[in-house]
Amino acid sequence: MSSKGKRGGRSLVALSLAIAFSLLLVAVTVVLPPPGTEASPLNYEVVTFGSWNDVSPAWSPDGKTIAYVSDRNGVRQIFAMRPDGSSDRAVTPTGYNSTDPAWSPDSASIAFWSQTGSRTSIRIIHVSKSSIETVTDGKTTVMQGQPRWSPDGKRLLFFTVSNATTLVSYDLGTKVATTVASVEGGNVSACWVSSTEVAYSSLQGGMSELLWADVGNGTHGVLLSGNASFSNPIASVVSAKLAYMSDVVPPNQYGREYIGTYEPGDYNIWVENLDGSNNSYQYGMVPMAGSVHTWTQPYEEYPCPYTPGTISLAQDLSWSPDGSVTAYIAYDSELVPQLYLWDVIQWASTIGPISQAVNSSIDPAWGPDSVSLAFASVQGGYYHIFVMNTTNVVGPMPAGLRAGSS
Repeated sequence: MSSKGKRGGRSLVALSLAIAFSLLLVAVTVVLPPPGTEASPLNYEVVTFGSWNDVSPAWSPDGKTIAYVSDRNGVRQIFAMRPDGSSDRAVTPTGYNSTDPAWSPDSASIAFWSQTGSRTSIRIIHVSKSSIETVTDGKTTVMQGQPRWSPDGKRLLFFTVSNATTLVSYDLGTKVATTVASVEGGNVSACWVSSTEVAYSSLQGGMSELLWADVGNGTHGVLLSGNASFSNPIASVVSAKLAYMSDVVPPNQYGREYIGTYEPGDYNIWVENLDGSNNSYQYGMVPMAGSVHTWTQPYEEYPCPYTPGTISLAQDLSWSPDGSVTAYIAYDSELVPQLYLWDVIQWASTIGPISQAVNSSIDPAWGPDSVSLAFASVQGGYYHIFVMNTTNVVGPMPAGLRAGSS
């Protein structure tokens, strides 16, 4: 080989090494937190890329697939991919807008909200067959939002809107839709408490209350009401707990002045047993010397109700499958939506350290291992899907502190 050929070979090798090293630097930049946050170990990565928006991830119960919404083709479609971002493909057509994917318990189907012209519907994509089943006929307006599968996979829960807003249970075996209840208010939400019972919110006398209904026998009752609002219920069937948002003002038993972000009447996250016992509010840890955490508590030195920012009523809470951690979205002092976690077993709150690394995090969705968390966040000016390992993100309360309760 000539000396020119050797030099050309060396140049190609050098160029290849430079490219590989640059790619390694990019990967490190994506995965590691920014300088100054090394004390909060993070393990997250971006798994979708492009000059479009990817939002609303939903993790299949078998852990093999993440469904999400993308507008890369000029219309919102449901896509599906492996958790590492591979095998990415559209599973709904471009013929109508598709949002709010929800997996069936057996990971075989995805229910979603769709729109064709002025008509809105609930549809189901049977993933292995690539076939789509229409649940509602489009003659009744379906409220946008995630349809919810019952724990046994036999029913779907969603809201329709005509002269009134109606909570509907749809039996997938008989193909019959049953009215659960008429509800009032713009911020209505519902969840399954068991395979036949549901909890839902409705406006009453200017305040939201939580109610329950048994879709099997038609019985109804009130869960929470009074001189405060209760909304956004989400149940953990495994741990038999109900999480919700409320502007109840817990007693300031020490007569301290409120500090930080909390003001009486702000929304907090609350958790109670499904039978209504042991309801507890979230509160912040006493700031420790040298702590990298920036969140505060309403008043100094004592356990107290905690709001890490303005709770987003537009975003649902999300239980980890084992019922130990709730993920939710709150707006920080810059009015940027950030991801927060609350470990309800160890009673520890943490501002999602992810918010120190990326901005505008929304749509948290847990993987079946109760450790992996998918969410949407801004990367390069567009929303994309992130996957995070939450190990070591939440920790125990300092000794001597206990959870507050009403």
